[in-house]
Amino acid sequence: MLSHIKKCTETEARRHGADNWSLSLEELDAFIALLYARRAYSATNLKLHHMWSNVWGPPVFSQTMGRNRFKKILRYLRFDMENNRSDRLKTDKSALVTRSVLPSKARCNFTQFMANKPDKLGIKFWTLADEKSKYMCNAFPYLGKDELHPEGASLPENVVIKIMETYLRTGRSILQIISLRLSSLPND
Repeated sequence: MLSHIKKCTETEARRHGADNWSLSLEELDAFIALLYARRAYSATNLKLHHMWSNVWGPPVFSQTMGRNRFKKILRYLRFDMENNRSDRLKTDKSALVTRSVLPSKARCNFTQFMANKPDKLGIKFWTLADEKSKYMCNAFPYLGKDELHPEGASLPENVVIKIMETYLRTGRSILQIISLRLSSLPND
């Protein structure tokens, strides 16, 4: 998966004219670790320059990578190839937001076969992506029949409710969610 993200990110950098820009897998690992650290420090609302501050910032940030390099990776970071995105959307309008298959030949009981995907065998993920930026906000793997699935609720409804859990009742506006019936949600 990291190799795929690396390839997509380098392709995006070239698309923006940075022909010699490259990203190593070690840098990508460090970048992801810094994203986790930023969340662990509850600093997601702080400006990036504060995280690299010699006075206020945790040393792990400046010791791991430079702020400008972090910002470049953040600028170019992509999880799919934009050059074939429009072709995928012609045949699957929900290609960016509903299901993704992580190619895998692992022997596990939740590997899925999906004939309409480029990588036909893999682990299926339900994903929630921002409509404008196309960045993933939440995701979870499909692990087979859910024993906790409420009786009478359809699979799409159950998936939407589960994937939106962190956003429900937060005062945010969520438009056109597939058959989400707020009346079916338990009262807090």
